[in-house]
This record gives sequence, structure tokens and C-alpha cells, in this order.
Amino acid sequence: MKQVQAFGPQDLRVVDVPEPAAGAGEVIVEVRACGICGSDKWFWNVERHSEYVAGHEVAGLVTAVGPGVRSLQPGDRVAVNNVKGCGECPACLEGAFIRCPNTVEHMGFGFSERIAVPERNCLLLDPSLSYEQGALLFDNWGTPYSALARTSMGPGDWAAVTGCGPIGLAAIGLAVQRGARVAAVDPIAERRQYAGVSVVRADLISGKKCGTVGNSAG
Repeated sequence: MKQVQAFGPQDLRVVDVPEPAAGAGEVIVEVRACGICGSDKWFWNVERHSEYVAGHEVAGLVTAVGPGVRSLQPGDRVAVNNVKGCGECPACLEGAFIRCPNTVEHMGFGFSERIAVPERNCLLLDPSLSYEQGALLFDNWGTPYSALARTSMGPGDWAAVTGCGPIGLAAIGLAVQRGARVAAVDPIAERRQYAGVSVVRADLISGKKCGTVGNSAG
């Protein structure tokens, strides 16, 4: 199969690699969409060939399942949670892999045609969602969602979001869904404009007192 590997500074190449095999409790996902996160920039600046491959915002099609897989089958459309825990502790059993006290692994290799991932890390996509939308669910939308869930933000509140990149835009959208009005702050005019026109009911406000501030510089 094809895979993008980094061989040096600004030296990315498409290479042929062996197909992944599904282990116990794992599925093979054919990658249909993969986001490029700000944390992936290391992939562009390696000093030498890296055996690790970037890409952790994946959505795709299940093409094969390993032993012990119970819920998924070939043909299922899924988004992949890139944080893998031990799978046995109370946190993992609740799906909170990032809180696993035993082992936390951030899975990459999304810049490949296919990847092997645990079944428990896969979320079935609603038919109304595209693969591109699915790839944004966990990291791009999940990050600000987790932040807002820790607040009491509600109708009538003001929120300031500093940084109107992909995560910032998601934060704006989620705050608006909670009924808040949003001051979208970014030094780049195009980003400010996009924040104002792309998210329903978001406002570009300056000089107002804000009760909640979220830093979403990504």
C-alpha cells in the first residue's frame, strides 16, 4: 500500500509499505480523510528518515476485522479516536482513553492508505456526515468541546475565542450552540472574516467585557 514518509527537512515521499494486519480486537480502516494538525508540522522538519508517520485525524471505511471484534464489520464508516489506552481500566471502559492511568499512546500513521486500530477507538459515522467531517470530530471539535464542557457557559453569556483557526472556529460554533455571544479574536483579517461569516450567529465583537475566555490558537 502507499504511505507518506518523511526522509529529511521538507522531504516527503510516497512509498510502498506492507499492508497492516488486524490483531485481536483491531480493525483495518481504509483512510478516506485525514486532517493535518498543527502538531504534524514536525513531519516537515525531520533531520533524517522517520519510521513514525504523521496523521492522527482519521476517518475511513472498515475493510477487515481481527479476532474478537464484536461491533464493527467491513463496510462500516468510522472516525478514529487517536488516543489509545490500555482498554481495561475504568477510564478506558468509559471511553476516556486520555485518562488511562496505565498507558496512553497517541496513534499516528494516518498518512497511509490503511491503518490497523482498536475497535474501541472507532466511532460509527452518521450517514449525514462526510469522511472529511468525521476526520474533524475527535481532535478538531473534541478539544474545544472538552474545554467548554468544563464551564457553565449558557444563553446570554459572552465568550472570547483567541485564534480563529480550525479549532478556534469549532470553539466559536460550540459556544454559539450554547447560546453565548462570541468575540472572535485573531490578528489575521481573513480568519476574522471567516469566523464572522462561516458560523451562524457568531459575532465579531471588540472592546466588550467577556465572562469566558478560551484560547484556541490552532
